[in-house]
Amino acid sequence: MRRFTLLCTLLLLICSLILGSASVSAKPGTSNKISAQKCHQGGYATLARTEDRYTAFTSETACTSYAAMGGTLVPFVAGPRVEAAFSPSDGSWCTAAFTGFNNPDTQYIEVRLTLSESGLRIITFPGSGFALTDSFAAGETVTAISAEIVGGVAIPVTTTPALPFACIA
Repeated sequence: MRRFTLLCTLLLLICSLILGSASVSAKPGTSNKISAQKCHQGGYATLARTEDRYTAFTSETACTSYAAMGGTLVPFVAGPRVEAAFSPSDGSWCTAAFTGFNNPDTQYIEVRLTLSESGLRIITFPGSGFALTDSFAAGETVTAISAEIVGGVAIPVTTTPALPFACIA
């Protein structure tokens, strides 16, 4: 009988150790759950992955999934970008207005504008917050645009209206 009691006590001790370790391993999931809750109610748009803080999540699902799988969420940091707006002017020429955002002041941005008749035009802007206007002749069509930080790092460009833009006299 004494052996039976000792065996039962030993068995209960082993079971409590196993159950105790299972509850400890569940706790890290709780912090992932709390982290994933930051993605709700539009929060995903202000968050990014640690591997790429310049790209915000595009959906709540992507953000929640990343956090639930153990990924660390960080605040989204807006990277450099250029906005270009094209408009007709007095009939003999058109205007291209460029605005740069979130570029470190010590770096230059190079915008490459491809025109149907005169070819490639390169415009270089200093630092961040620039706003510059350029013009081109009627009859030209803007077929492509790209931008990069001088040194080869491409940055996104948004255009209004969408390309191609034809400058009609």
